[in-house]
Amino acid sequence: MAQKVKPADFGIKSKKALELYMQGQQNDQWRDRKTAINFYLQATAIEPEFGMAWYAAAEDNYLLQNYKAGLVCIENAFKFYKPPPPVLTFFLAEFNFYNLNYDRAAKFYQAFLDAKPPVTKKIADEAVFNLRNSIFAAAEIKKPVKFELKNLGPGVNTIGEEYLPNLTADDQIIFFTTRRPGCTGDYMAEMRGYGEDFYFSNLGKENQWMDAINLGPPVNTSLNEGAASFSPDGQVVYYTGCNRKDGLGSCDLYEAKLEGDKWTQPRNLGPEVNSEYWESQPCISSDGRMLFFVSSRPGGQGGNDIWYSKKVNGKWSKAVNLGTPVNTPGNEYSPFLHADGISFYFSSDQHPGFGSIDLFLSRKKGDTWTAPVNLGYPVNSPLEEQTIFVNTNGTKGYVSSVREGGLGGWDIYEFPMDEKIKPFVATFVRGIVRDSATRKPVEANITFIDIETRDTIRTLNSNKISGKYLLNLPLEREYAAFTDAKGYLFQSQNFSLKGLSKGKEMYFDLDIYLSPIREGATIVLRNIFYETAKFNLLSASEAELDHIVNFLRQNPRVKIEISGHTDDIGTDLENKTLSENRAGEVKKYLTAKGILGERVETRGYGESKPMAPNDTEENRALNRRTEFRILGM
Repeated sequence: MAQKVKPADFGIKSKKALELYMQGQQNDQWRDRKTAINFYLQATAIEPEFGMAWYAAAEDNYLLQNYKAGLVCIENAFKFYKPPPPVLTFFLAEFNFYNLNYDRAAKFYQAFLDAKPPVTKKIADEAVFNLRNSIFAAAEIKKPVKFELKNLGPGVNTIGEEYLPNLTADDQIIFFTTRRPGCTGDYMAEMRGYGEDFYFSNLGKENQWMDAINLGPPVNTSLNEGAASFSPDGQVVYYTGCNRKDGLGSCDLYEAKLEGDKWTQPRNLGPEVNSEYWESQPCISSDGRMLFFVSSRPGGQGGNDIWYSKKVNGKWSKAVNLGTPVNTPGNEYSPFLHADGISFYFSSDQHPGFGSIDLFLSRKKGDTWTAPVNLGYPVNSPLEEQTIFVNTNGTKGYVSSVREGGLGGWDIYEFPMDEKIKPFVATFVRGIVRDSATRKPVEANITFIDIETRDTIRTLNSNKISGKYLLNLPLEREYAAFTDAKGYLFQSQNFSLKGLSKGKEMYFDLDIYLSPIREGATIVLRNIFYETAKFNLLSASEAELDHIVNFLRQNPRVKIEISGHTDDIGTDLENKTLSENRAGEVKKYLTAKGILGERVETRGYGESKPMAPNDTEENRALNRRTEFRILGM
């Protein structure tokens, strides 16, 4: 027959206190920890030196992540529990760690490890790991970064859960994942909440987010959709879909495109990207040519690693592990490559940090990545910080967090980016492609090329209904932009993003007007360059020249005139001769590429047809030009 316990067995005198303690133990067996804590604290109110009750209350607070209340409990347990169990010192270190008392935490972790207590390997390893983090955090918390959170408000956030924000390049639309009433999947009893859907909100007047709208089918379904990455114009989405009929593993990555105002049927990205394991949290680069994501597949550095695939000739290449120093033997999550193409944000539970999962920044340097830098306190804390999105110009960051004063559960917040963790500045270009005669929107392909390297930096289509386009671009480059649409003469643009003043919002509104292919249609070739006062073509002209070649190949019945024009510096004869020679050099390039000479006439007009008065250097630059005119079909 079991011997009945007595207060003296616990070093106390009160039977009532013992009774309350035993009731707490019973509730712990039922996993009703909140009620158990209440009984333990009632017991300590009667017996303030009841060490075992203090310790039991501390354990339950730890499991419930009530670290502030638990610190009081563990400190009293440490004082009154005689003899204290060896693991008590570990929990004293843990509670100090999660209350930002990193110096004290390091002291107790070290004491715990020095005592070499008979504990599990898991606890011993965690003590070693958090001792390292405590030493790191104790120094870093003294150098806080700017972090002033602003809730995005009821247009975006609800009593449900909102997380994983993603903005268009101009900050006018925010996409996010949510669990709320109205989700396509409705309430899921097994998840004790609503299924995941994608919603979006438009930025309204006075910078307030409008009521969010469900992205709708076929992207949202009765199953879960999560962790989306949208192209800068919001026209393409990459996301995670789980337990699908066409899935290769538990969760796969999918792509869908917005055609007009309808989304296409989502497409599985296939075996080059997906595997029989878990793939999630995609991030598409701004140029659409690299896809980063998280996978649990073997062959990485540890648990969940960041992998990437490149788009080559319209197809995704076999995924490659990003490797060290980003990936670790632990877990990495939520990759995000900023529009600058260099600054790479991600989260990890293994790099030195402030707690559970922290956010980090690595920069691309050639084909490698720099050692990750912790984003600092209070962006990071002892709790879990897993995702961040930074807008195009690098001024604002967006995170998901559970905070006092929030609207419920996880909310989305914005904050000004501290200089220490900012990306490099990028900008965006937006506009509408229209028919020059009717002003109706046109669906067109727009290509941006780096003039110096002749690399294609961005390529995208304007929306087939609205004609709108939007993209972001790195600074400190000079660009040629070409717009093509079936039945239209291509349009040429040139602009430089070099030497712009920093510290202000930079963007360009550029509406594009396309002329139907017909006799007499004329465009200025804005990306044809010559040596000063000479007719030798510069290599920077090749992108434009090759575009003319392609146009003539695609329209074999078209005959054109290439004309040269100058400003008024020099004599009439000198200018006419220079303009004729310049037009001739263009024809020479075209014929060398296989275009029949009889299809290309040349004229030199000298200074006789100015576009503007020759009274400023800017106007003279406009007048020094090469034009392309259709002579016949």
